[in-house]
Amino acid sequence: MARRILLDQWSALDYKVRFANHSTFMAPSWVGDEHQRRLEAYKMLVAYMANRAAEYLESSDTGVRSKRREYGDPCFIVDTIVDAVIGEDARIQVDGAGQRQRDEAGNESPLDPTADQLQAWFDQWDADERPILTFLEGETDAVGLGDTLYEFAWDAIAQRPTVTVHDPGFYFPVLEDAISQRQYPNRIHVAWEFEREVDGVVRTYVRRITWELVDTGVAHKHPWNEQSTTISCLKSDGTWLLRGEDQGGWDDFDRSKATWAVNADGDEVNELDIDLDFIPVLHVPNTIARKEHYGRSSLALLLQLLDEIQAADSDLSLTARTLGFPPLTAKGGAIPTDTEGRAITGYRPGSILPGALEVLDTSNALDALLKYVAHLLKRLDVVARLAGAVVGRADPEQVASGVLYALAQQPLKSMVRRMRMVRDEKYPLGLKFVARIAMKAGQIPANTNLPTIRLAFGSFLPTDLAAEIARIIELFEAKLMSRATALHALVELGVPYDDVEAELAAIEREEEAALAAFEPDDDEGGGGGPPADE
Repeated sequence: MARRILLDQWSALDYKVRFANHSTFMAPSWVGDEHQRRLEAYKMLVAYMANRAAEYLESSDTGVRSKRREYGDPCFIVDTIVDAVIGEDARIQVDGAGQRQRDEAGNESPLDPTADQLQAWFDQWDADERPILTFLEGETDAVGLGDTLYEFAWDAIAQRPTVTVHDPGFYFPVLEDAISQRQYPNRIHVAWEFEREVDGVVRTYVRRITWELVDTGVAHKHPWNEQSTTISCLKSDGTWLLRGEDQGGWDDFDRSKATWAVNADGDEVNELDIDLDFIPVLHVPNTIARKEHYGRSSLALLLQLLDEIQAADSDLSLTARTLGFPPLTAKGGAIPTDTEGRAITGYRPGSILPGALEVLDTSNALDALLKYVAHLLKRLDVVARLAGAVVGRADPEQVASGVLYALAQQPLKSMVRRMRMVRDEKYPLGLKFVARIAMKAGQIPANTNLPTIRLAFGSFLPTDLAAEIARIIELFEAKLMSRATALHALVELGVPYDDVEAELAAIEREEEAALAAFEPDDDEGGGGGPPADE
């Protein structure tokens, strides 16, 4: 009988027999078969990031697991990739904001006042809500597990929109509800189990939050739409006590047995109309996922290599310990004895052993292991697409030139570019949710044509600042780059221009003033400018 082979975004984990057979999966029955493989993959990836990958060793000997050395390489890789994807000084940017125009009289005015007002609101919201921290937390899930999930909602206490990260293992979309494969489903759940002690008995509950788009048949108009709509989002937030006879699937719990949450207005959150025509939840896959809804972890293809590194580190630790007590041989084959004539079969530092003894040098084994570990780490950098200098495993003085250094970083740049393509599609949608929620609360004026609001990622690779500035000046002087482009390029390098357009206007004013100083004075026959050629 042919062996069944399943190929999906988690296939790289199937080399672990315990994963492929789901032998360690302890999910409740309400999860069902559809999501077991995905949730088990998340569980295994979390184990690697938490230095608990030894739990997935095939050996039944617990002693082998206890001696396994794990030094945080998976978590380090995830953090490095997250920092590269978000970059330094990431910010929320409204398209068109900050641009200026000048009339014939030389007076300046905003090119797009609406964009400027929206940017001012997002700057204040960024300072109050600190969403970049939330996005960093979510990206740790996306890069490490393959997916992340954000919920956008109105915080009645803080009086502003808020962003919450949900564990992707709590995410249960009803994908068959989507009209097309690329469209977001019309009904999703976020569900998880928890325990609570009631009357001295520990009971298990499941909480499920549901968002669903339905046609209410009642027309209503939102400040971001030109026309009325009958589509609205209903939210339910229920808790069920799990008993054997009550368990159903994640999409069909018995609603009559739920305890429903109550919102700040005292309304029961049971198919409650939240007055939105969209589901305020954003799923962000780590990789391009047009064919598959879920993404792939950046660790997935590295796990076998990480296993080899952990095994080599464990062998290295044991070898180093052995070298602290090297084997001894007695000349003539005589076994040394203590003062009472008993054979000495072991010793400790500081022990005094009688007789003629020789130490067997086994340090070559340690040197070989060190070289093997170095080889594995170099291979890890290549497969993970992280240049050695980026992760601190190369001496910068060993980099022969800036060109070679740039070539070494090209795989990382390519990987980050692809990952940012996914996020450039997702984060503007989430920030549009924020703007609409604020618009609904009256904090932003009604606007049926919002400009694009994006998460502007920062730079992530070190550069030779002096060389880059010289290159920009050279291009500008050769008339191959405009002044505006040159200033924007300098901003990307970290030159602190608060407002590029204002800086351009200031440069133009200074040039005009300098030219005016050399213009001849008609009343006095000149004198202000340079002498005329004879």
